[in-house]
Amino acid sequence: MLTDRLPPGTFASVYLFTETPDNQGSVLKRGARLFHAGKASRLLLIDNLGGSKPGYPGAPPWLEQLHELKIPRERIFLIPFKEPVLHTLSEAFAMVRFAKERGWMKIIIVFPSFHGARCFLSVVTGVLHLYPELRVYCQVGITQPWHEPAVHSQNVVRGPRKELIVGDLRRTIRYQRRSKLLRLATDGFMFLRAAFRDGTLREKLRNLSNYAKQGSPVPLCSTDDALAYLEWRDGQ
Repeated sequence: MLTDRLPPGTFASVYLFTETPDNQGSVLKRGARLFHAGKASRLLLIDNLGGSKPGYPGAPPWLEQLHELKIPRERIFLIPFKEPVLHTLSEAFAMVRFAKERGWMKIIIVFPSFHGARCFLSVVTGVLHLYPELRVYCQVGITQPWHEPAVHSQNVVRGPRKELIVGDLRRTIRYQRRSKLLRLATDGFMFLRAAFRDGTLREKLRNLSNYAKQGSPVPLCSTDDALAYLEWRDGQ
């Protein structure tokens, strides 16, 4: 995923995974570079129209940022999202569904490196459920300072970016578990342990309902399933 090579030619669509304001520059700048390099003719963003209030600030601020990066507004497509909770898997399903409705056969996804495994596995899960013909390619966002503190994942994960790597991989493994109850229980345990560790239990308890909802409603595909998908993608 971190070293994925794009096949020759121009891709029509690049999807920018939602991120918090601390990490959004990584995907926005990479998306702009791909556009200006002629690798894509359109950029895709989630337009969060539901009641969820995740770390993602929403489409309007990102449209402003892309305008500053000289991306024409008519080249930015908004994906309407009306589900109750926006998280990595639900947005992946929305993106795959959007591509299927338009008959697109290839797409690039952009994410920060520490979020890459979960983003890719989420998209492959969506592809396997909704649109097995879709070929998805990965591009890593622009690297930001690793020692810089950043907020991640529904505004409830905080720390230097270097520490976000292990946390996101652990979250990915939890979401791959087949039992939804086990996924929720183990995620809740990690939530409470982190709250006790950093002294934010009271603050986190206020966000408990939103945090609980962000868990994966279906298990992420296995690593073997993702590898099989890549073999199919690159084999034809």
